[in-house]
Amino acid sequence: MNFIELDNFKYTLKAGSNVIEKSSSDSYWFIPDKTSMRDMIRKLTDALQGTAVDIDAFEAFYGFPNRLVLPIGRPEGFTFQLLVCLNPYKTPTVQTTQQPTTYYFGRVGTGMNYVDNYAFGFPLDRIMEDDALNVPNCMFKDVTIYHKEDINSSASGDNAV
Repeated sequence: MNFIELDNFKYTLKAGSNVIEKSSSDSYWFIPDKTSMRDMIRKLTDALQGTAVDIDAFEAFYGFPNRLVLPIGRPEGFTFQLLVCLNPYKTPTVQTTQQPTTYYFGRVGTGMNYVDNYAFGFPLDRIMEDDALNVPNCMFKDVTIYHKEDINSSASGDNAV
């Protein structure tokens, strides 16, 4: 089987049932698209004409684009297996950074540790037998991803060409 890790985060569970809600925009692995050259030229032109321009000087350098979090799916739906694992939290042994303090977690290339002290991709960071994930703290669930043109159109909003 092939896997990609969508997220990894610390969460304090309470006794009994828990509902964990997390938005993909809360993930520290994913970032908004970089400012495009077209947008930079538009902002420059606006600034030269005296219009106030909002410039985000703190764009993240590390991360995967938000628009690529999930596979594109199909109009009729495309089924994937989602694996969720709960593990005891292990505090990272080293927490150093070379990036602004607005980032709370390490990212690839920053020299910071990961959110916990497990290996990147744990528990899928090694070769396993097929039944190795048949454990009480992990669960597989079939999920269906639908591709809908109306929300994924590149010709909508400010991105119109």
